[in-house]
Amino acid sequence: MNRFPLIDKRVWIHLCHIDTITAAFTWLLKNEFSPGLSLNVADRDPVQLSELVNFISRQVHGANYRGLFRFDRRFFRMGEWLAKKVKNELWVSRFQLISRSWFYQVDPTYELMRLPETFTIPGIQIVIAEFLEK
Repeated sequence: MNRFPLIDKRVWIHLCHIDTITAAFTWLLKNEFSPGLSLNVADRDPVQLSELVNFISRQVHGANYRGLFRFDRRFFRMGEWLAKKVKNELWVSRFQLISRSWFYQVDPTYELMRLPETFTIPGIQIVIAEFLEK
């Protein structure tokens, strides 16, 4: 069974539900907008990576994610440094994606497009259900 390494600090990430991106594209097709318009499309709020991992773990295994796969931030910094040293951009990105916060300002998008609000938790349940069926 694969285990996902978690960092021992609070990391915020921003995902996007398929219904949200579909609504945004539909809006773009149906409405006039200024050339060069730049908007971020994502779920209404970012989510803590550890909360998301625990939610998924509870859905799949019936319990929170086990603490033994949580690592000190130095482990991630060292991994990123080694990946840079050997010029492996794939591993650099992997270490960065799970050890740094990344989220977007989506208020202007929701206001302009009047998107229905979506939230990663519980919205990710459709992905989990698909995974469990396989």
